[in-house]
This record gives sequence, C-alpha cells and structure tokens, in this order.
Amino acid sequence: MLFNFSNFSDDFVPVVISSDNDAQAYLKHLHLQAMRRMGTANVLIAGMRGLGVEIAKNVILSGVKSVTVQDEGLAEWMDFSSQFFLLASHLGQNRAMSSLSQLSALNPHVHVSAHTGPLKETLLQQFQVVVLTDSSLDDQKRFGTFCHSNGIKLIVADTKGLCPDSFSICDTSSFSEYEKGGVATEVKNTKILKFKPLDEALVDPELLVMTDYGKMTKHQTLHLAFQALHGFVKRVGRLPKPRSQLDAELLVAMVTELNKVSQLDQLDEGVVQSLSFTACGDLAPVNAFIGGLAAQEVLKACTGKFTPLQQWLYFDALECLPEDGGEGEQLTESTCSPRGSRYDGQTAVFGSGFQERLGEQKYFLVGAGAIGCELLKNFALIGLGAGEGGHITVTDMDSIERSNLNRQFLFRSQDIGRQKSEVAAQAVRVMNPNMNITAHQNRLDPDSEQVYGHTFFMGLDGVAAALDNVEARVYLDGRCVQHQRPMLEGGTLGSKGHTLVVVPHLTESYGPAKTGSQNAIPLCTLKNFPHRIEHTLQWARDQFEGLYKQAAEHVNLYFR
Repeated sequence: MLFNFSNFSDDFVPVVISSDNDAQAYLKHLHLQAMRRMGTANVLIAGMRGLGVEIAKNVILSGVKSVTVQDEGLAEWMDFSSQFFLLASHLGQNRAMSSLSQLSALNPHVHVSAHTGPLKETLLQQFQVVVLTDSSLDDQKRFGTFCHSNGIKLIVADTKGLCPDSFSICDTSSFSEYEKGGVATEVKNTKILKFKPLDEALVDPELLVMTDYGKMTKHQTLHLAFQALHGFVKRVGRLPKPRSQLDAELLVAMVTELNKVSQLDQLDEGVVQSLSFTACGDLAPVNAFIGGLAAQEVLKACTGKFTPLQQWLYFDALECLPEDGGEGEQLTESTCSPRGSRYDGQTAVFGSGFQERLGEQKYFLVGAGAIGCELLKNFALIGLGAGEGGHITVTDMDSIERSNLNRQFLFRSQDIGRQKSEVAAQAVRVMNPNMNITAHQNRLDPDSEQVYGHTFFMGLDGVAAALDNVEARVYLDGRCVQHQRPMLEGGTLGSKGHTLVVVPHLTESYGPAKTGSQNAIPLCTLKNFPHRIEHTLQWARDQFEGLYKQAAEHVNLYFR
C-alpha cells in the first residue's frame, strides 16, 4: 500500500449542516468546524476493487460533499474476495457502476457518482482530494506531478497480498521562555506541511514511518520491492503467479538491480520472494486496514485537522504465511491457483485447503455495532463459516438508531428501529449467499446461560467480541476460559483502537489483564507528577503499606 499526500492547505469555505438529524448522525465525529470543511470537499477515488470500495465506503460515511468512483475494469471472480458490493450478477460488468447503488445508499447527504472512462487531468481538476488505488507507477508519477502543481491533495493506496506501504513531511515550531505560576492553556499551533512529488520521494525516501520495530530492515526492502513489482507488471503484463519460483527469481533480480542505486546494506531477499508469492492475492482484512488508514488521510486532507502520515509507511503481515516444511498443507502453484471461486484472491495467498477449513469454522460473534458490522463483512468475504458444517451465530440486543448510521455501514435509514443482529445478518447474506448465519437478540450475561451454555460453547471453534462495556467482555472472557475457546476482542475510541487475541494455554486472557490495570496509577505519576486528589491518597496509602504492611509480610514469608 502507498499513500502520497501533497499540498495540504486550509482553504475550505464553511457551510452549514442542514438539519438536526444531520448533526445527530455526526455527533461522535471530529467537531463542527471540521465537518463544515468536509461538507465542501469533492473526492475522487480511482479503482473499485476491494481497497477502493473500502476507502469509498469510509469516506462516504464520513460526510464529504461528493464522491466520484472511477474504474474502467470489469468485475471478475478474483474481486469477490474483498469487494463487498459486487454480486454474482455483476460478473463481466463495470465495477464502478456495479457498486454505485450500494455506495449511494450509505449516506443520502453525499452525492455519489461513477466515471467509467480513463483518468485524465481534466477530470482531476474538479476535485480537492484524489485517491488512486490499483494504479500503475507511471500513472502515479504522472498524476502525482499534476496534483502537486495544482494544489490537489493526492493519496495513493495499494495492497498486494500480505504487503502494503506509505508517504508525507512536517515543519517545526518555536516556544517562548518558561514562566512559573498562573494557569496555562494549551493551544495547538498551525503547521504548514510541504510534500515532495511522488517521483522525487521514490528516489529519496527521507522518512519511513515504522509500523513494527521488529521489522525495521523490511521497510527499506519493501520500498524497492514495490517499485520492482510495478516494473514486473510493465515487463511481463501481469502480477507474479502465486508460488511461482520463476517469477520470484525475476522479481528478486529486479530488486537487486534497483539496489545498485539505493545501495541498501541489508536487502532481505526472503521478503521479496514472499511478496512475489502473494502479490496476486487480494485479502479483505488487509484492505480493511489499509482502507481505513487511507480514508483517515482523506479526512485530514479535507479538514486540515491532525497531522498526515509523514512520507512513506510500509506494513506487512508475512508472518501469517505457514513456514516451509511445517505442519499442514504445503503451498504450491497448484494449491494456490485460481478456481473460479469468490475466494480466489484469498486462495492465492493461503491455498485451497486453508479456505476449506475456514468454511467449516463455527464462530460466535457478540455485538453487531460498528466493530461487529466490520467483522461480519470480513467474515462474509473470507468465507468464515460459509462452507459445509460451518456457522456464525451473532447476538445483539440493541436496535438501530440514527446516530449509528455514520459508522455501522450495514444499516440504512429505513432500518432504524429494527434489531441490529437481524439486519446485519441479512446484509452479509447478500454479500455472500453461502453464509450460514443465525441472528439472536439476547444479552450475554448469566441469565442467558440456558441459551449459551456448555453445549453451545463446546461446539464453537472461536468467539469474537465486539462489545462496548468492560463487564460484558470480562464475562465473555470467563466463559471462553472455562470452555478453552479462543477469543478475538477489539475496541475503538475516536481515532484510536485496540485488538486482543486470546488463545488457550498460550496467551493471557482478557479478565486478568483488564482487572489488573483498570484502576492502576502509574508509579512515575505518584512519585513525580501527582496532579489529582486520588494521586495524593494513593501516595499516602503506598507509604503506609510500605511502612507497616509490606515489611511484616516479608518477615512472615521469610520464616515460612
């Protein structure tokens, strides 16, 4: 994945939100000034495969003035592993036109249109923000130079299998001398950000944003590998075939040639080979992650709020691949070849045997709100529980409210008042007719154990928690520990988020981790920067226990 941001400025004219209902729908979104700026922004998103539709979905829900989606390509089976607005009846039809009605229904206040012709500079002039996905390096350079010289914000995003990447710059500010006493009010200073054109940044990537400090050398390798991958497509006319050793050797040779100029000390050929093996794949979870990042950068470009990503950012999840010679299916060209299935994009990465096992899984999803909708969408796209013997059970006792509509994308205005789990289950059945899913409206607590009892939990392969309160998470975690079932847990707070994977006999469970730190005050705060009444009380208690309790306990422990 690649982002390129250029010419961020603060030049949008405010408009007024038209009604109380509109304001209610965006209660939890940024603040009023930013929303007004977004209300004047016109956004072009080029490419309507999985990543493009993910970005479009997020941007439309955010409430910009208009979104135009562009794609010349026709829908094929490989798209169905991540493009959630394509139906089987759309095969052979234009991807942008096929997605238009579903995208338009996401937010009636955003004008959504489709462009099926080629991208030209005259089209780009109509927009304040342009997003390129699934584009060639030549097009990225061409439109990057045009946007940079015309004050248009440009974001380029791309995913290839388990690998993506990113780009941006920032200024500095000065401070006055320190004065003691009084009350200080923090005021955020405005920063003017300048960005290199894409062609310059490709040659001289000054800043590589780290997403994993355990993979510091991989980012530089991926920077060259993505450039070589574009060269491979230009030379051969296609992406490397899944698990093709010949294609991998060619890509490694091309990266090695590029490195004669860059002269990296540590060129990781294993990363290049893995990129070649998986580049043909198209994974819904990776597109969801990169699409969320790209859409957030669109909002920054529209509003002038928050700092954009600084130059290049690379991400990879190559650790998801099975180790060569390990247990399970050995991935080959044959096991990863396309089969004319909606899961071809995923089979290209993980093989046909893995896809069959996914379909046989039985999962329990608790919560069908914002995170629950995203999980169900991904479950449908990857085929979780969609095979013989597989099943998804989802429960949520809440009904749909208007304020849910700007982030819970499976729901529409006509669904207000209906049960979330029921509507969400219907929506994902449309995405993937093979989904085996049952919707419940039960609260998860001791009173529902006659429904979700021992037999129910023992019949599961895993549990996913999309809950909005700690008590329910702790209770569900306890049930998973009791029945030794893995649990996936996640939560969001504004632009922040977290995930937790709980595996029996391997990781700590949610309960101890949460209860142990829920009310804890950091020791450095108590010793150096106590600034609340409870800090002074905790300090006094710690002193008392140190003098009269801990010493006695240590003596007693010694004599035992």
